[in-house]
Amino acid sequence: VRRAPEAAVRLGAYVLGEFGFLVAESVSGEEQFAALDQHFMRVSASTRSLIMSAYIKMCNNFPTVFPLAQPVFQKYTTSTNLELQQRACEYLALPRAGLEVMEDVLREMPAFQGNRASRLEDRLRVREHDTHDRNVFAQGERPDEPGAGRSRGGGGPALDDDDYDEDGGGGGHSTPWRPSTGGLGGGAGGGGGGQPTLDSPTPPPSPPRPP
Repeated sequence: VRRAPEAAVRLGAYVLGEFGFLVAESVSGEEQFAALDQHFMRVSASTRSLIMSAYIKMCNNFPTVFPLAQPVFQKYTTSTNLELQQRACEYLALPRAGLEVMEDVLREMPAFQGNRASRLEDRLRVREHDTHDRNVFAQGERPDEPGAGRSRGGGGPALDDDDYDEDGGGGGHSTPWRPSTGGLGGGAGGGGGGQPTLDSPTPPPSPPRPP
């Protein structure tokens, strides 16, 4: 027997338990029971509980299946797993409650109404909206695009005129050249013997003296 993925076994148990009667003309109840029972001992306890629920629903649809499922229920009435034990005890006692009670308890799941909103889909839409708000790339601006950093001439931080100190400190930035409004001299008396500074323009050369 090839071992099927446990997720496939769980899905098969649900489909056969709920809708197995729809294929009764081509697949008998005994064959449906055998298809599930071959995987019963290969799956986890939670999947076994789903298979046991499928067994009792098969018993409701196909009375000939109950003699096949009854030994399984009896075996797990003393199981150390409380979930399996409770299901086994209830499924053994259910046929004795009467056919009407059994059909009412094991009635198939109602069809999902198309005009009702799915809570799962609503949660997925809310989560997708929240994720979209947190995604910086969803805002139409990438960090490496112009305008994202507002930096001047490269990848460094933007600089304003306030970043420059008048005394040339400026936190490591060079002092910009500004023309002086106080004359050509750089000394205290305003004479012409001072050296030109960054704040004063370079004086033009003197014309040659006549011989």
